[in-house]
Amino acid sequence: MSSTRRGAVSLAGILLALACGDNPFEPLYQACADEMAKVRGDYVNTPNHEDRVTLSDGRRAVVWGIAIQPGPVTTPRGVAFIWSATSSASCTVCWPADSCWTDDILPALN
Repeated sequence: MSSTRRGAVSLAGILLALACGDNPFEPLYQACADEMAKVRGDYVNTPNHEDRVTLSDGRRAVVWGIAIQPGPVTTPRGVAFIWSATSSASCTVCWPADSCWTDDILPALN
């Protein structure tokens, strides 16, 4: 195989790997890493499940179910980490009682 053909095959392989590995939620995980770590530290065995949702306004959300916590504390049902491309470096942490909790998020906890 010629070096030109090898280069083309190699480039095609790289492009295919990049296309298949594209994760539209990756920017959210990067922007929300600290907030996610805090929730993991505050609530043991969390998340007990995770769903990814694209909200009706185009923002992306990762919704975690929160495991029942030991002791006489009330455990929130879940938490949503919300990210928008318009403010890509910021992360909104949204709890069920917050105004940011929308009807788009609720089905992710069922």
